[in-house]
Amino acid sequence: IACGALVIGNEAGSARFWDKRAATYDKTEADNEQLHRAIVERSLGFLGSDDVALDYGCGTGALSYRLAPHVKALLGVDISQRMIDTARDRTDLEHVESLRFSAGSIFDDAVQPESFDAILASQVLHVMSNGDEALDRIHDLLKPDGWFLSTTPCMGENQRVMKLANRALSMASAVRAIPYMKFYSAPDLERSISDAGFEIHETADLPFDQRSDMRYVFARFVAARKIR
Repeated sequence: IACGALVIGNEAGSARFWDKRAATYDKTEADNEQLHRAIVERSLGFLGSDDVALDYGCGTGALSYRLAPHVKALLGVDISQRMIDTARDRTDLEHVESLRFSAGSIFDDAVQPESFDAILASQVLHVMSNGDEALDRIHDLLKPDGWFLSTTPCMGENQRVMKLANRALSMASAVRAIPYMKFYSAPDLERSISDAGFEIHETADLPFDQRSDMRYVFARFVAARKIR
C-alpha cells in the first residue's frame, strides 16, 4: 500500500471546500452515529481478517477506525489534507497499527491496480463529478472477486418533501457554493455500479439520524463483487 502524499490534481477546488469543513466535520459525523453503526455492521459481513482494504473519502476517519481492527490493513484516502491531518492525530492517540491515512485521490499512479480485497466509499459517489470514472478506477484497484462497499444518499428519489430541497441544492452546487452533487435514485445508482463491472449481492436503505441535516433521505448501501 502506498501511504505517501498523493497528487490531488483537478480535485483541488473540492479539496479546499472540505479543508474548510475539517474543524467541524466530527460534529456532523456524530449526528449520524446511527447511520455509521449500520454501515459498519453491514460492511463487516464482507470483510475478512486477511483483507487489505481502502476507505475512499474517509474524512476524519470515523469509519476507518471502526473497520481497521477487522482487516489486515486499511488505507484511508481523502482529498482534504486537513481531514487527513485530523485522522492521523487520532491514529497517534489510539495506536491502530493496521490503519494508515493518505491525502490524495484514487486516480493517482501511487495506488496500484488489483491492490485491494475491498474498497469502501461512504457518502462519496454523489459528490464526485466523475462518478462513472471513479467506479471504473475502483474496479481496477480491486483484486479479482474483490468487494466494493458503498453507501450513497439517494436524493433523486421522488419524495415530495425533497423536491424543493433538491432544487435548492442543485442551484447551490451549480454556483459552487457547495461541491458538485449528483441526485441519484437507487435504481440509477445500482445501474452505474453494475455497468462498471460489478455484480450486486446486497442492498439496504439506511436512514440518517434524526439530528442529521439529511434526515429526510436515505442512504443506499450496496455490496458489489468485481466480476470482470
